[in-house]
Amino acid sequence: MRAIVLGGGGSLGAYQIGVWKALKELEVNYDLVVGTSIGAVNGALMAQGLNTYDFAKELWDTITIEDVTTDDIEMYMDFTDLYNTIKSFASIFRVIKYNFKTLGADTTNFKNYLAEHINLDKLYNSDILFALNTINITIPHVVNKTINEIPKKQLIDYIIASCSAIPVLQPHKIGFQKFIDGGYADNLAIDYARELGADEIIAVDLNYLKPTHEEEMKSDDVIYIFPSEPLGSFFSFNKQEIQQNQIIGYKDAMTTLLLKKI
Repeated sequence: MRAIVLGGGGSLGAYQIGVWKALKELEVNYDLVVGTSIGAVNGALMAQGLNTYDFAKELWDTITIEDVTTDDIEMYMDFTDLYNTIKSFASIFRVIKYNFKTLGADTTNFKNYLAEHINLDKLYNSDILFALNTINITIPHVVNKTINEIPKKQLIDYIIASCSAIPVLQPHKIGFQKFIDGGYADNLAIDYARELGADEIIAVDLNYLKPTHEEEMKSDDVIYIFPSEPLGSFFSFNKQEIQQNQIIGYKDAMTTLLLKKI
């Protein structure tokens, strides 16, 4: 079973669309997509099949900050630092400027955006299995779920939950419980893909400075794709940056995949 594992990184997720373009051109098929945070958003699109690529690219080319939140957010660190803030809350004050009591910006707009653009019927009927991770903070534990374990009416909520990177975005409530970004547990869920039966994994990391799972770069069952150059701010929706990051993702994927002769 071949799995695509997509890491988190906010707007840097545009890089994964470039990787997807390379997969499509090389006719690389896959049976499973496991996503974390923005990787869960892209994963839900990828699990619908290679023919969804053009639609996904159009979404990335046109998305704005207002599609995510109307709250005023000003970022001061890259996303790798963000995933350390849960361990060092003293650094929170230099991460954001807005009402701190909320523990982040409201994501109602993003939920509505995903509900409009993710085809749930197509996703649930796909031959490609989709899975994600998040963290339950009401009853503290890591939550790994496949689409088969999530009711259709809750899937968008679980995707938002996987993306809820406090303190930038608010924890997301599902029922009576609150969830935060799965990246705080594992921002590139390679092991979870293995648990689901994957014996060949194409992992797409968004971390430029230090690969999330550097030890996996030498694993026999993993093809590891990561940025060859900086991708910029993790919460920037600048059109030029988004398009440039797609180009970098495409170039890195083609180089890696052709080298591996996949």
